[in-house]
Amino acid sequence: MFVHMGTEQEAKEFFGQFGHGDIRNVSDPKKQLYKAFGIRRARTLQVLGPKVLSQAFQAYSNGFRQGATVGDPMQLSGTFLVYKGEVKTAHLAEFAGDEPDFSGVAACATDVCELGLD
Repeated sequence: MFVHMGTEQEAKEFFGQFGHGDIRNVSDPKKQLYKAFGIRRARTLQVLGPKVLSQAFQAYSNGFRQGATVGDPMQLSGTFLVYKGEVKTAHLAEFAGDEPDFSGVAACATDVCELGLD
């Protein structure tokens, strides 16, 4: 499930670009879930620092473009695997564009499902 700060219509349009207009998502414009999961707001260098600008240039060079900003542009992201109400793995972004090792998250999900961990 994706949590975002946009409206339901904005989410439908965004996810629809990738062929997933009906993906499960929650609109959280007041950032209550962000706060509950301890996801911080960025400081300036976490959004405009050398590492972020380098990644932005690389993405731009590969044809990616920044769309319209929706919500708080200083809000960092987080990725969580929650199973039966318990966080099994988490990644809190340290800077804009900081993403988890998604293969590791997928492996953890597979282990949780196959082992039936509680």
